[in-house]
Amino acid sequence: MYMDSRNFDPSGKTICPECGEAFFPVLGERDQTLKIQDQYPNAALWEREQLITGLCSQKCWNDHIGIGEYEEYDPDETPDGE
Repeated sequence: MYMDSRNFDPSGKTICPECGEAFFPVLGERDQTLKIQDQYPNAALWEREQLITGLCSQKCWNDHIGIGEYEEYDPDETPDGE
């Protein structure tokens, strides 16, 4: 079983811990026997985070960890931006 730290409202929607929005994850629900990156290899990072942490968007993820403006992480980008 893999990590899922989400909270749910009475209707089964995930509650974002940053903004409080109740939502259904874009990817639906996951198979807890698989690693999320194996189950959804082409999903955006924020889409997978919806199923792990319950954060509803890239903006809420950035706000939650304190990096501010919307900027999606690109693992192929070098530190100097090239």
